[in-house]
Amino acid sequence: METSESSSRRTIFSLLVGLLFVFLLARLVQLQFLYQDVYGKKSEENSIRPIAHDPIRGYVFDRNGRLLVDNRPSYTVTVTPAEFHSSSIPLLSRILSVDSELILERVNKGKVYNRFSPVKVRRDIDFQTLAAIEENRDKLPGVDYQIESKRFYPTKAKATHLFGYTKEISDQQLAAKGDEYRPGDVIGATGLEAAYDSYLRGQKGYEFITVNAKGQMLGAYNDGRND
Repeated sequence: METSESSSRRTIFSLLVGLLFVFLLARLVQLQFLYQDVYGKKSEENSIRPIAHDPIRGYVFDRNGRLLVDNRPSYTVTVTPAEFHSSSIPLLSRILSVDSELILERVNKGKVYNRFSPVKVRRDIDFQTLAAIEENRDKLPGVDYQIESKRFYPTKAKATHLFGYTKEISDQQLAAKGDEYRPGDVIGATGLEAAYDSYLRGQKGYEFITVNAKGQMLGAYNDGRND
């Protein structure tokens, strides 16, 4: 025959189990309905990665419409930190003829901003260097190249001091200019290039890609309709 003491213990145990069940159910409802937008957005951000594409720098004309400052295509080597292996640094260093520390510095800096976004390690490479990268592509995961624009002056006008020149943004300038700029961006340094940089640099375009939990690219997000 069950004693009153054991009956009380069973009642207390049942109440505790019931309270725990109610708490878990309430938490489930809270996560499912009340915080659906918050956690849904975070989940989407974790699976979608924006890749920035630099615009072609603006042209400079004289008052008669004659083109003074043009652009020519140029190949730039990039590294995607999330896909790159540090063991590839010596080989990449030899191909690009740059110091290993420079490559490591660029990769580490890229990880701070967006490890899925390519960082630029060397600009204006020649065809021989491009061919070497293609030949060793299987040994250089995360290494790629992209076409950028490089300043070209089609006239014989001696006005270098007036036109000025462009250069890669420094760490100090990057900190001062804010989120609009990223490591590897080119800005006007002197002359007209600096004075009218906000007009000449244009606006970046963005490509949105879907990635899995390991950060591997799966393809364009929403078939590229959001790019």
